[in-house]
Amino acid sequence: MTKATHDAQKRVSYENRLITFLKEQNGKAAWTDYWEKVPGSSDGKQAAVENLAKKEVIRRSGVAKSKTNPQYLQLLKPDYIPSGFPSGFAGLTSHKYCADPNHCVNLAAEGSEYCEKHICDACGGFSHDRENDGKCHRCRTNEMIQAHHAQAQQAQKGELCTN
Repeated sequence: MTKATHDAQKRVSYENRLITFLKEQNGKAAWTDYWEKVPGSSDGKQAAVENLAKKEVIRRSGVAKSKTNPQYLQLLKPDYIPSGFPSGFAGLTSHKYCADPNHCVNLAAEGSEYCEKHICDACGGFSHDRENDGKCHRCRTNEMIQAHHAQAQQAQKGELCTN
C-alpha cells in the first residue's frame, strides 16, 4: 500500500467516524462530545472537521471554548460518502473501517465493526491482544478459570493424585 493510499484511508476513516457520530446524535452534537467520544488523534479529528466543513457536509456554529455559546457540529448531508483515493484506487469508499479505539485503519470485516485482526475467534467480540490462539483476553481468562474449576472438582472427588 502506498503512503498516499494509506493517508487517504486514514482521512476517509476519520470522516466516516465523524459522520457516523453525528448521525447517532440526530445530526447535531457539541464539539466537546465529538472530541471526547470519537476515537482518534486530535490532528485526524481536526482535519476531518475542516475537510467536511469545506465540502459543506457539516456546519460549525458557536465559539470554540465558550461556556455561553459552545461550538456545535451539524450534519448537513447525511448521505455523503467520503472519498478521494489516489487515481487508480477503486472500491473502498462504501466500506466501513475498523472501530478499534487505537486508530486502526483496516477495513472492517463483513458483518462486524472490526477488522479480522481485532475479532476474537471464540466470541466474535473486540480483541486487541489475540496473541497466537486468536482469542481475546476475556475468552482466554474464562478458559483458564473453567480448567481450574474442573481440576478442583477432580481433586475434590479424589481423582487426582496429590503426591
